Amino acid sequence: MIETTDVKLALSRLPKDVLMAREQRLKRAMVLSSQQRYLPDEVAEKIDPWQPYLSPYLQAIEEQKNEEKLLAK
Repeated sequence: MIETTDVKLALSRLPKDVLMAREQRLKRAMVLSSQQRYLPDEVAEKIDPWQPYLSPYLQAIEEQKNEEKLLAK
């Protein structure tokens, strides 16, 4: 994901536990990639890769921007 200003703002609004889990996933991915290994099956079974954790915050930011545009008119 490209870290645009909206993504950075959404990341700053994430709860601390969700942000820490995201950072842990990214670190684990970098380590496994550098070692040319795959995520162990017992860990992969516990993780849902399609669970959206950032999109609700991005939608809220978009709604906020649209509201600010309407109020500015």
